[in-house]
Amino acid sequence: ENQCFWHLITGIGNHPFLWRNYTGNLLRKYYRIIKSKYRYRATLKKSAKSGIIKQHYFYNIYLDFAERRHGLKTIDLILAILIFALILTCAALLTLSAAPLVPDAPVSPSPEVTEEPPAPTLTTRPSPSPAPSPSPTPDPSREKLLTLVNPWNSVPEGWEPELTGIYVYTLYVPERGEIYVDSCCFDDLVAMLDACYDAGGNPYICAGYRTHDYQQMLFNNKVKRVIEETGCDPDAAEMIAARSVAVPGTSEHELGLAVDIIDWDYVYLDEGQEDTYTQQWLMENCWDYGFILRYPNDKKDITGIIYEPWHYRYVGRELAEDIRASGLCFEEYLESVS
Repeated sequence: ENQCFWHLITGIGNHPFLWRNYTGNLLRKYYRIIKSKYRYRATLKKSAKSGIIKQHYFYNIYLDFAERRHGLKTIDLILAILIFALILTCAALLTLSAAPLVPDAPVSPSPEVTEEPPAPTLTTRPSPSPAPSPSPTPDPSREKLLTLVNPWNSVPEGWEPELTGIYVYTLYVPERGEIYVDSCCFDDLVAMLDACYDAGGNPYICAGYRTHDYQQMLFNNKVKRVIEETGCDPDAAEMIAARSVAVPGTSEHELGLAVDIIDWDYVYLDEGQEDTYTQQWLMENCWDYGFILRYPNDKKDITGIIYEPWHYRYVGRELAEDIRASGLCFEEYLESVS
């Protein structure tokens, strides 16, 4: 069954089954006759072309002699063709039957039935009830979003934000680690930065949530630089440093609701940020995503922090729209609604 077709035809005389019967001998005979006939014809044609046999008369005599010698007749040729056609059909059938079959899955024995089950009764099939739609995620509490942190109001005791890592529009800095924000503002933050980028901006988040210890390190470094630059005493240096770097425990970054966003084309944290397209777009559209510019230029005495055109605070879309419409800073707005 595994014999290929060509081996079945050319080596048919060696096949143990066909060799031992009349059909095998007959096929072998006609195979040799046909093979000899075409070999003689090819030889004669080649000889005629090369000039060995030049006369057509002698060519026909020689060909007739060759055919008579091997006993090739018309009826023999037809019979040989029919037999070869039969062999082709058999070979094809053997090839198909030799293909591996996928075994049937084993049938587990059915349990023995001790008593005849009752006849099923026709019942009305209840229509499937629709799957309950997932309940919408509740918005962050208004109290959380209205939490005020400034030089006169510290981070509430026991504050623990639910943090989510940001891996877009930022770079990993080993000294700082990954950037995190409170989960309640993550989606709006990414949506805002995507819209800014699509509008032609190039936003980059350089700061998010800060631990108390990290804020302490930043504040100490700022105090040290102030002393080196001005030569003032440490107490005065702390007061000056607190105008630009919040005292630990009074930084909105410890809430997880504030981010510092700069333009990739201008990476300095100074007032030059307001001239970049990124900041101009954010100042105009951040409220639509629940953010406000936390420290405006004309509110330094009220906020206690210098003008920072890169610091954005999340208060939710509803509150951000109200604050923008009022034209007030965060402290003024809270006082007006208290």
